[in-house]
Amino acid sequence: MLNCIQASITYKCALKVVTSGETYEVEVKNGDEKEMVQDGPSYLRILISRVTIDSRSTVSYIRRTLLELDDYMTSIDYNVTSFNEFVRLQLDTLTARGESSSDVMVNLFKGYLVAPDKEFSTYIKQKKNNYKEGQDLQEEDLMTMAENKFKSLIRSGEWNAPSKKQKEILVLTAKLESITKKKKSDKSKKCKEKFNGRKRLLRTLWKPKTEMAKHNTGAPSTKCGHFTRQVNAHWKFLKITMTTKKKKEINFS
Repeated sequence: MLNCIQASITYKCALKVVTSGETYEVEVKNGDEKEMVQDGPSYLRILISRVTIDSRSTVSYIRRTLLELDDYMTSIDYNVTSFNEFVRLQLDTLTARGESSSDVMVNLFKGYLVAPDKEFSTYIKQKKNNYKEGQDLQEEDLMTMAENKFKSLIRSGEWNAPSKKQKEILVLTAKLESITKKKKSDKSKKCKEKFNGRKRLLRTLWKPKTEMAKHNTGAPSTKCGHFTRQVNAHWKFLKITMTTKKKKEINFS
């Protein structure tokens, strides 16, 4: 019996018995001698118990997954085709274990309505209202209609496309950003030209120390004093017009 069971199951299934921690050996007496032999019924009991536990945990996981279809739709970037394939897989897994779910339709509607496309959402809301009013609508029918609508919007390039009002807002925003950027550029250019003009003026007025020394024989002359005041005035004006972001040391030598 043991050999027949082991020959009819997969390696993965047999591994459940090995990792269970239970033994399927029984003690057999042969006169005064005792011997431990592998027992087929014990092996089958352990195998059934392990498979049953696995089946229950899997069913609980699938039910929880079906309750969170809206989160799954978001995680796959609202791809309705992939969404439907995932739902079908979960339902097939439940059926294979002799189980079913009574709230699949509710969870399907919840998942589809997460999609950001307004036309698709309106379409699904219409189907939801019809279903609530008593229309005979099965899970597979809803998934087929939702996928057809999704593919139609994709082919026409209308899936998740901005509305007419949103397009106008985007155009106006782009124009405003362009105007603001141009004004900043023009203002920066004017400031730079003004700064360079003052800089050139100072360099024109400035004289080396050796040339200034020629005028400074003893007390400074009126001409030299007037020149110094003029340079100081321009230097003060230059420091005021410099921006706080870009302070530069000007080398006049």
